Amino acid sequence: MILYDFSSLMHRAVFSAVKSVNPHKKDKKYVTDEFIGLAIHRILSEILDTQTQYSKKYKDIVICFDDHSRKYWRKELYPDYKAQRKVVREESEIDYESVFKHLNVLSKVIDDYTPWRSFSVQGAEADDLIAVLTRKFAPFEPVLIHSPDKDMIQLHKYGEVVQWSGLTNKFVTHDDKGPDWEIEHVALGDASDNVPKITDNSVFSDNFKQYLDSKNIKMTEYEFNKLSDKGFMSDYDVLNSKGHLDVFNNPRFGSATLHKEIKRHGSLDAFLDSNPIYRLNYERNKILVLESGIPAKIEANILVRFNQSKTDFEFDKLERYLKHYNLNTLINDFRVLYDANSKIVELTVENCGF
Repeated sequence: MILYDFSSLMHRAVFSAVKSVNPHKKDKKYVTDEFIGLAIHRILSEILDTQTQYSKKYKDIVICFDDHSRKYWRKELYPDYKAQRKVVREESEIDYESVFKHLNVLSKVIDDYTPWRSFSVQGAEADDLIAVLTRKFAPFEPVLIHSPDKDMIQLHKYGEVVQWSGLTNKFVTHDDKGPDWEIEHVALGDASDNVPKITDNSVFSDNFKQYLDSKNIKMTEYEFNKLSDKGFMSDYDVLNSKGHLDVFNNPRFGSATLHKEIKRHGSLDAFLDSNPIYRLNYERNKILVLESGIPAKIEANILVRFNQSKTDFEFDKLERYLKHYNLNTLINDFRVLYDANSKIVELTVENCGF
């Protein structure tokens, strides 16, 4: 089974297409129509190339889509999850609203007209789909994960699982795929997804301490983190060097410091219990970054939607879509694939099953 993270592929294709075309700008945004055809070409070409290179061993391709119809389940648990992504898109020179209109249609075309399985699940990310399917099928068949996301390293333990990064054009490996890697991953968070380190938000800044004193408020960092209503801060407007409210003074904390603290306290649990915020953050991060945190309902829905996914090959309709973007080379490539899939096998004594 080949599991494709469509979001990663899509972003790589869009960035490389913009770089190749160097499109004009309108209202400080690149003109989407000037590069979107090349982006779509690169998306479909890469999947076709992957099928040619790997399908003999790994068989079916499964395109895993993010679902944008509602909040991701992680964002409901932790509202700041991937919060910076929206800001980055809004500030980008790429008009993502326009780009997504084209790529949403492409997703539908892949789903309805190509022979590849593809699906999404409400409230889930492509990462969730890949995790659940790897866990389900890797014990019985080889799995190729097509994603640069190092979160996927935790899935390598489930069987004959390999991971390819289209970003680096290398296989993703890690010397230690066991509990030490997972402990580090949970403790250090994931900056790309806005998941903080467990030591973050554990020490008030001097400015915020002075503010609390001026308000005659006695409060610990743990009590502050547990508050749902922080209305008392309505007039606090001191910003730190990154332009955020200067509430916490987050210490430097990396892999070496983590293992030093574990050794100093005698165990991971003893270190976590040395500060109630460390334990609180660690338990939150376990759910956010480990595949074991995927809710049972989401997992069940993933398996149902996978079993419902189609493999019908509607070449005529796919051809009309590709002609709209003048992707004639792809039309020929898909025609070859269609002819191979449609080849009628002549019945003989040797292959008729008797």
